[in-house]
Amino acid sequence: MNKYAFLAAFAAVPAMVAPASAQAAQQVTASQYVKTQLAILKGATELLTLEGIADAPAEVAAGLNQLAQMTAALASLKSTVNTSELEAAEAEVRNDPETHMVGQAFIAAVSHVSANNFYNCEQLAIAVQTLSAAMEQL
Repeated sequence: MNKYAFLAAFAAVPAMVAPASAQAAQQVTASQYVKTQLAILKGATELLTLEGIADAPAEVAAGLNQLAQMTAALASLKSTVNTSELEAAEAEVRNDPETHMVGQAFIAAVSHVSANNFYNCEQLAIAVQTLSAAMEQL
């Protein structure tokens, strides 16, 4: 993957999540909250599975850090979401096979990057840990 193609892919992932995080400035519904969680997972998975990740792990780390910030912002809104609606929305996606596949793909991507010693990039290792910690707050 050439540098320009990588940068284009890198820029596209946070852009996938940006509309959902822009809504975060307003009142967030339970459905939006859950969909944003999934968008963040999909974005992180896409970054971790980029073809050129070995050539630019620091750039991938920067993208993951952006997603971690979005995740933290989303987590800060959890208390504003109607609890019963959130439980219903989470139950609905929990039973969705696509949601299960998204989670499994993320786990596989993290495992693959970890097995490759984070491409000898401490920033990438820290970014994965930071994102994982932020996701635990959701």
